[in-house]
Amino acid sequence: IGLPQTGCNRFIPPPFGADMEESICQIEIESDGNDFVARIASAMGGSREIQSARFNELLNQLISELHAEFEPDLQREAIEPEF
Repeated sequence: IGLPQTGCNRFIPPPFGADMEESICQIEIESDGNDFVARIASAMGGSREIQSARFNELLNQLISELHAEFEPDLQREAIEPEF
């Protein structure tokens, strides 16, 4: 006696490369009660810190910095996919 059949039982593999993972940066966010500090380390930008009294300002600065750092690579990926 087997399990009852349900809708779709086929295995559909993920797109090529979807199971690959690569770390491009490391981010740590801490608070000392007064300020928030983000420590960022990446091969391209090195190690650095961003500090702000407001968490949302820290996140906006972090997003802006990472976007500027990785935008050229992201644009190249969108234009020139590797198959």
